[in-house]
Amino acid sequence: VADLQGLVEAHVREEILYREALTLGLERDDTIVRRRLAQKMEFLTQDIANAAAPDEARLEAYFSENASRYAVPAEVDFRHLYFSKEKRGEKADVDARVALEALGRPGASEEAFGDGFLQGFEFSGQAEQDIASIFGPGFATAVMSAPEGGWSGPIPSSYGFHLVCVTGRGKATPAEFPAVRTLVLRDLLEERRLAANEEVLARMKERYKIVVDESALKAAAVDLAKASEA
Repeated sequence: VADLQGLVEAHVREEILYREALTLGLERDDTIVRRRLAQKMEFLTQDIANAAAPDEARLEAYFSENASRYAVPAEVDFRHLYFSKEKRGEKADVDARVALEALGRPGASEEAFGDGFLQGFEFSGQAEQDIASIFGPGFATAVMSAPEGGWSGPIPSSYGFHLVCVTGRGKATPAEFPAVRTLVLRDLLEERRLAANEEVLARMKERYKIVVDESALKAAAVDLAKASEA
């Protein structure tokens, strides 16, 4: 009984403090509280969006509309020669171009060029996302479109410059609906949730008059730009 009485007293204390805080408007100046309340409103719309589970026909239609999202991505095999910015400075790009020209001559050996690279020099079965996780998205995009069978570049990365030789390429493989059904359901529900949030927010906006001080906004943008340059 004493334990239950303690729980009741704790609840009463919390409720009193909560109501007094609302009376004083303390929640209005608390960023964490504001975000938490906004998040709760989004959860309410999520419950509405997920109330009726999509039937199989809708799932299959959604899969057909977004089939490329679920395909097994194309992969490449490649090797590279690395020219370090840290070691060579501004000469890294120039040295890579000199090496590319030299590799076009008969009898040239790739072992004579480049610097050591921690992750190695040969990669097989690499999807664009895999390559991007090591070298960056720009490098990955360039490798996926590079010609097969010869050296190309220089291709920049966050490390420096690279000459790349694509040695194999596999095409994207379409997915079968049964194998990705769980992912399709997850994505469709998430899309519904986002749409429901936007719809509810649009209706809520109609209740308010929203005024944006454009001059203050531009001034703040200028201040931010100056701060980032400093």
